[in-house]
Amino acid sequence: SEAVQAVLSPQGHRVTKAGAPMADYWFRTELPLEGQSEGVFGIEMGAVTASALVGVVRFHDTWIDYRETDLAAGLYSLRYWIQPADGDHMGVSEYRDFLLVLSAREDQDPARLYEKDPLLELSQRASERVHPAVVGVFPIFDDVEAPASLVMNEIDQWTLAVTIGDRVVGVVVEGHGELP
Repeated sequence: SEAVQAVLSPQGHRVTKAGAPMADYWFRTELPLEGQSEGVFGIEMGAVTASALVGVVRFHDTWIDYRETDLAAGLYSLRYWIQPADGDHMGVSEYRDFLLVLSAREDQDPARLYEKDPLLELSQRASERVHPAVVGVFPIFDDVEAPASLVMNEIDQWTLAVTIGDRVVGVVVEGHGELP
């Protein structure tokens, strides 16, 4: 939507594999922050407002999310969420920051904030599964070539390290967590 485009940086980031485009990412110029604690219990982006729009992605072909679920090619929004601290999610990732994937067609208001259940339902519809479609997020501690670069995270997953406002965010573009 035009409203979403208005909050995104006009500069996108294309990720390729073997010379073919995998995904195009556009991120917000600034992340909405609400001042929660960070750096505890595996939450590194806790100051980002829960369910806030972080960006948009276009997958050029079927893409495999952090749970090894296939997602159809298409345009999706990415919203911030924290993985639950329960037995079902133990050991999936050292970090609990994630992006939930929603159909861009169904998610057209960048200012909208979702309660847990409606947000998860939208992401489940995008994944066409019982579990929401998820993208892993890792902290980036090293200097990054601005505005973005492709790096290996600490567990050898290809990660797009991108500067959003005054933060560097690591978005896993290929790799998955440990499934329970």
